[in-house]
Amino acid sequence: MDKGLSVRVFLAALLAIGMFLPAADQTPLPERYKKWLEEDVVYLTTPMEKQVFLQLESDRERDLFVNAFWKQRDPITLTDHNEFKDEHYRRIEYANKQFGRLSSLPGWKTDRGRIYISIGPPLTINRYEGFSSIYPVEVWNYQGMAEYGLPDMFRIVFYRKFGSGDYVLYSPSMDGPRSLIGSSLSISVDAETAAYNEIYGNDPILAECSLSLIPGEIVIRGTPSLESESLLLALNSAPHKRVRDEYAKKLLLYDTQIDVEYTANYVGNNSQVKIVRDDSGLFFINYLIEFDKFSMEEHEGVNKTQLLVNGSVTDAQKRVIFQFDRPVPVKLDREQIETVRQQRFCLQDLFPLAPGDYWLKILVKNEASKEFTSIETPIHVPDGKDLQISPLILAYKKEQDSSGKMKAFKTEGLQLFSSPRNDFSNADTLILFLQLTGDRPPAMTGGSLRITVFRGDEEFRKVDIAIKPEGDAVNGWEEFPLAGFPADYYRMRVALVTAEGKEDCFSEENFSVSHIPFLPRPWVYSTVHNPSGSPVYLSMVGDQLIKKGELEQGCAYLEKVYSANPDSAQAAISYGRALFSLRKFREAETMLTPFYQKGSKEVLELLARAAHAGGNYAGAIRYYKDYISAFGANFYILAFLGDCHFGLGEKEEALAAWEKSLEMNPNQDERAKRVKDLRK
Repeated sequence: MDKGLSVRVFLAALLAIGMFLPAADQTPLPERYKKWLEEDVVYLTTPMEKQVFLQLESDRERDLFVNAFWKQRDPITLTDHNEFKDEHYRRIEYANKQFGRLSSLPGWKTDRGRIYISIGPPLTINRYEGFSSIYPVEVWNYQGMAEYGLPDMFRIVFYRKFGSGDYVLYSPSMDGPRSLIGSSLSISVDAETAAYNEIYGNDPILAECSLSLIPGEIVIRGTPSLESESLLLALNSAPHKRVRDEYAKKLLLYDTQIDVEYTANYVGNNSQVKIVRDDSGLFFINYLIEFDKFSMEEHEGVNKTQLLVNGSVTDAQKRVIFQFDRPVPVKLDREQIETVRQQRFCLQDLFPLAPGDYWLKILVKNEASKEFTSIETPIHVPDGKDLQISPLILAYKKEQDSSGKMKAFKTEGLQLFSSPRNDFSNADTLILFLQLTGDRPPAMTGGSLRITVFRGDEEFRKVDIAIKPEGDAVNGWEEFPLAGFPADYYRMRVALVTAEGKEDCFSEENFSVSHIPFLPRPWVYSTVHNPSGSPVYLSMVGDQLIKKGELEQGCAYLEKVYSANPDSAQAAISYGRALFSLRKFREAETMLTPFYQKGSKEVLELLARAAHAGGNYAGAIRYYKDYISAFGANFYILAFLGDCHFGLGEKEEALAAWEKSLEMNPNQDERAKRVKDLRK
């Protein structure tokens, strides 16, 4: 494995995280948004949501965020009514009325108000008042709060410290029974034990609450209740459990790419991105996106929608190396939609990519539901020279596909189905797929791939696969029936071992085996593309290399495409542009001349520019005039036409072309100076 890869991925991830850090100089919040953030939803917002909200620069963005904030918490999204929002403001109103009487603070700021607003009213309340030696105490009893990540049953205790003021939150470890007692205790007796005994004499249940907030927990007096402390810590983040706050950073990231109607409808996903080399030697990005929710429109028994997939690949210099927009129509009949309702929807696709380190962003919009989801991840495409083992693909199923078409996660005629979580059941057979690529020295003859499965740090299974010496890539397959794997977390490590027993490189992937007999699997929708080796892929990689500034390599790819398709105008245009970038103007003109009579706008412009740059002014003038005749004039074509006339000494013609160009765009200082000089 490329040791630098992990460092590059880590640095890219740090850069990505940095995108969402608060700006040093944040725009001051208008008062109504400040109140919303610091009062209305202060107990609901996650750190990420607050971080993003503080970076917004306009009221429009803030209003969109607020709308999305409540939409993400709406329990029934099919209606215009938001039950969660209504209940939240009801709790604030109740807290202000009921819990501010004994405090100088408004009710929502008190301890009881915070708990009431955060997790709702208790099932029951036990009040302990009127004891001569015990301060007033309230015990709130809760049950069935698993959605908040809290114990099934627990208690929250409030007491009036020193018998006066407002009720404050009680901690068995930090406060202890003694803080509930108003009477003096003998110094010669352990104070906490004495306090507990006195409380127990008045009410045994309250005494139990003074030691633990978890019913049934066995606690030795004088020993802190760790479960109670964990509970009190969990209360602060309990409201966050009901929302996946990644939608907030997605709104910030894609603010300019999604319409207003989409902004409140972010859908979470699980994703996987793998890099696979095809038979032609190109590397393809294979990705899958498994939607948390997928909606379609029904009409006359047919359910349909269209997904708009926008992808972009940028390099370290933030240059866009590759970009695509793909409409993906999805249509399902009644039987298929019933299947999808019981499963998640998984979109799979692929595209070729030139070697390098990049940042990948994919945005998917669902036109039917106006929902969107996205993935962002660093990727490394090897150059195929260094010996390495590809990232491992762990699949739960494979199917024969002899169509010859390219699809994501398909290789050697087999379609692989993998989970982005790498989760398996005991009934599954784990299918391992990997590739060994790069130049292999003679010492590799007789080498092997050593596959080791670890359970924790202990070796669990091991198998060696012999390597065939021929070829420049090896596809490795191995199947592991998981019937004998206990439910647990595992790590699979594949190492290249030379004939001398030396480990050369390795690749690893984690996976889990569940105790559940059968795991639900998604309904997979995979787009279909041209077969491997199609010139369209060479053309795409060639264009990518040109954009990276690797002109010679890019031109070589595009020349192959043109040679294979000498009658294709598009292939000629791409190759012509590459030659132009390399300043091979005469070659570009010669290659494009056969397409001159076809009258293509792109051909005419490129042909004229090549002739112009190569010094063939007369030919360029003819092409420029043909362009104007067919497609109309614009300022730069007229400017170039004037340059050619001037190069031939035809000053009157040059002057006429330049003056027309300057009428369209006066901001051409050099040509304006030439016109002025000619007029003199």
